[in-house]
Amino acid sequence: MCANTGIPANKIVADLNMAGINVAEFDGIDDESSRVANVERFPTYTSPAIQVMLPVVMRLTLDGAIILASGFVTIDRVEFTLSRDTDVSFGINSVEITDNDTFIDLNGDCRASYLDSVIYLFAKDSSTPIFSADDRNANDFIDDGSISYRDPYKSIFLKKGAYILTIAPTGTETEDALAGKAKVNDAPELYTCRTHSSYGPYRLKISSTVGSTPFQFTRLPATTGIDPTQCHKTAEVICPS
Repeated sequence: MCANTGIPANKIVADLNMAGINVAEFDGIDDESSRVANVERFPTYTSPAIQVMLPVVMRLTLDGAIILASGFVTIDRVEFTLSRDTDVSFGINSVEITDNDTFIDLNGDCRASYLDSVIYLFAKDSSTPIFSADDRNANDFIDDGSISYRDPYKSIFLKKGAYILTIAPTGTETEDALAGKAKVNDAPELYTCRTHSSYGPYRLKISSTVGSTPFQFTRLPATTGIDPTQCHKTAEVICPS
């Protein structure tokens, strides 16, 4: 049956024959005259190659901090080059209040400080971001150590080249992200426990496809030293519920 017309296919073939059209001359049309010929008309089916998702490995783990001082908030930047095309993931671990309002000392610094962050990625000589990432999708389970959807995460395929990644409080504009600091009129998204503060530590994690590293990091922000073994306070003492 021809689905578009409701006419049986054999009647269509018969009409073509009466019009002097030999349907057997057309590849892919079966007049049932020869099973061998029919096989020859149809190409051999080849299954598509299975695309294997390669695992990723950690290339950089960095503990930094965003600071509010004199009406300006700092913005950190990581500059790097890639020696080849590769899949890359960028993740921030910072927010220490879970989505059900439970405090966890995520970085073990014995403080309840964190920030709600946004990350931007730029090509080295461009002011237009390749992407910005704020909240992650709460329905995506990404096992990178984060305990809140407010921590940004982005996985992307990048071409060989030079790039700039910036880490800033959420709400930061593109031009401020590139400038390295932003003047603020309202309290930025830096917190101690559940109130605004002037200090927001974070942990940046960068990964890429398994194999030799394609990264060369040419600029890194100042780091903070954290020794979790020195903290002997309970979560309730650090950030009372």
